[in-house]
Amino acid sequence: MIRRLAMTLLLLLPLGVIAQEAQTILHLLDYVAVDYPEAVAAGKVKSDDEYKEMLEFTAKVGALLSTLPENPGRAALLGEAAVLDNLVKGKADAPKVAETSRKLRNLLVATYKLRIAPRVAPDLARGKLLYGQNWGSCHGGAWEAACTAQAPPEAAA
Repeated sequence: MIRRLAMTLLLLLPLGVIAQEAQTILHLLDYVAVDYPEAVAAGKVKSDDEYKEMLEFTAKVGALLSTLPENPGRAALLGEAAVLDNLVKGKADAPKVAETSRKLRNLLVATYKLRIAPRVAPDLARGKLLYGQNWGSCHGGAWEAACTAQAPPEAAA
């Protein structure tokens, strides 16, 4: 009985890793879709730091996608990731980058049948702590303001 349980847990371990990698990719794609206009406008870099981040994130998307298990749709994902990477490197218009990022996100969800809705309600106290540790210094320290700020419409897409 214990041996069977151990074998089951070992078999499920890669699924958790796959899900974690896929969730990271989804978050990176969401970020690129929404934040790219802060990096590039009219084919010109607005912020060197933001642009470097966009390059890093799109490269990371491709790298992480290549670690996912073989799947009939994986080649299409890798191809679309290369398109996104080239758009960012070419300083393409923000709407095109956002469209491509969202297309890749949706393709990833469909290809690997990912669950994108949370399983439990978020823990706001933990969120406040994480915000302060990770984002407060560059996005403002006021947690309450961040929580009540109106999100841009594209963030919901």
